[in-house]
Amino acid sequence: MSAMEAQLRRSGQFGQQQRVPKGATEQERFFAVLGRESRWTA
Repeated sequence: MSAMEAQLRRSGQFGQQQRVPKGATEQERFFAVLGRESRWTA
């Protein structure tokens, strides 16, 4: 993903990289790269 980060950001489909919490899972790190808050709750 990091090799394609600029291209992904330009597409407008992804937000800015989010902070990755200590002890984050692989899935949480992936969400952070996509600009999503992995531990968000309603």
